[in-house]
Amino acid sequence: MTIRFSKEKAQRVKQETINMDGAVTSQAIEIQSPGKFQFVRCRGNSLEDLILAHTCKIFDPDGEEAQYIIQCENKQKLEKIYELCDYKVSTKYLAPMIDNFGTEFLWTVSCSMNGKQQGFHISGNKALELSQEKWCRILWGGKRGWITRTPVNQEKFKEPQFSNLTDEEIINIACHNRVITDTDHEALQRHQGV
Repeated sequence: MTIRFSKEKAQRVKQETINMDGAVTSQAIEIQSPGKFQFVRCRGNSLEDLILAHTCKIFDPDGEEAQYIIQCENKQKLEKIYELCDYKVSTKYLAPMIDNFGTEFLWTVSCSMNGKQQGFHISGNKALELSQEKWCRILWGGKRGWITRTPVNQEKFKEPQFSNLTDEEIINIACHNRVITDTDHEALQRHQGV
């Protein structure tokens, strides 16, 4: 028996899709590198508009290395968290981004590592600043850091249409259960073999 495509059935799928197309009430936002996208823009007008956070990379429950945000008001607990992370803590901009197809993501851009700035920190910061002004492609260039290129025809792209989510909401969606506020966080316990 030969199975053939039916235009009539395809029309029904189109109508079902139109009938189900309502307002977006939730969405997934992931921590991503802009190198996975074609052209991107960043929210805000300057680096001061972005949120700074301390982060560390440790393994998640699935055995994958994941980025965790560290937030703790108590200075002694904060020092203990740093110790439990083996002092591999970076200061990063949490940058809400969008690509030219409307996909929103969060790019965590290193500002410094243990207070020291290197070439990739500077190139990442410059890439953020440029992407706040215009559409650009941001690629990792290895030892050269982040390489930023603008499209030949900037006018081809419309103004970015970010969601109505606040920066805090975007960060909470992207970093679900990966915010360390105390020394008893399950990721720190797992990292220590507890």
